[in-house]
Amino acid sequence: TPNTVFLTGEVNNEGLFKYIPGDNVKDYLNRAGGETNDADYIILYSADGSSKRINFGFLSSNPEVKDGAIIRVTRIPDSEAVEVEKIDVGGTIRDVFAIMSAALTIIVLSKQL
Repeated sequence: TPNTVFLTGEVNNEGLFKYIPGDNVKDYLNRAGGETNDADYIILYSADGSSKRINFGFLSSNPEVKDGAIIRVTRIPDSEAVEVEKIDVGGTIRDVFAIMSAALTIIVLSKQL
């Protein structure tokens, strides 16, 4: 048996912690220094392969952690953090007119030859 529980993600001190029978998710989070300000929810992966999502707040559950479990504290990325490439409309119009005037110049010069 592994005799450890692994905490990762948005916690202040990631790592392996000694398994203590009867302890729950909040006990292990306290040992890891708590969750960071960016934490959104927890996923508890059991050694048997099952997983369970645990939310923070008023209606959160606090299940008992089994030996060999992994506790991952995750966050949802901010919508502001996702950068969207903005189109420079004025620059695009300027470039189109520059290409058109260059093409027109070439046509006029080629007819004069």
